[in-house]
Amino acid sequence: TGDDHGRRPTGQTCTARYTRASLRLQLRPEGQRSLAIVQKAALKNGPRVRIGTSGYSYPGPAPKGWFGVFYPQSKGKRFDPLEYYCQFFDTVEVNSTFYRPPVASMADAWVLKTPAGFEFSVKVWQKFTHSRKNNQPHSGTKVDWESVTQADFDLFRSGIDPLAQSGKLGALLFQHPAGFYCTPENVDR
Repeated sequence: TGDDHGRRPTGQTCTARYTRASLRLQLRPEGQRSLAIVQKAALKNGPRVRIGTSGYSYPGPAPKGWFGVFYPQSKGKRFDPLEYYCQFFDTVEVNSTFYRPPVASMADAWVLKTPAGFEFSVKVWQKFTHSRKNNQPHSGTKVDWESVTQADFDLFRSGIDPLAQSGKLGALLFQHPAGFYCTPENVDR
């Protein structure tokens, strides 16, 4: 613990306290710094600050994957990226829900793998924000969505319900297309 500005021997962990948050900085054996992460907001009666990443599952080696950079290079058979991730972050953005509605069994698994106080910010299904499907093969053709129905909302809601019931549902993120502007027509939609 103490001053985090000086050099530390490789592999040591140091903790620094700041006015707004407690940070944990770990130096990896390879000499690379892992992410400095806000573990817990230190403001009493103030806004809670959470820091996480956009997703947690990036298999493979760097630069595309996180193994050897954030996740250990070698891992056991029972290694779970989300359980490991939770040791450093208290929130994560779920992007997969943008491409397809979530399944309740997957959300149940997320709840069981994360500690109390962990939150998931879930990106809403693109069908609610885009008129055309974004995950089509590169065929050059654009496929329009059918109109959004109550069944679509119910399907999405049932998929995130385990997160809501457990108190682990944070924000719902609406990613609109780049050409979406704040106009009276769009506000009414």
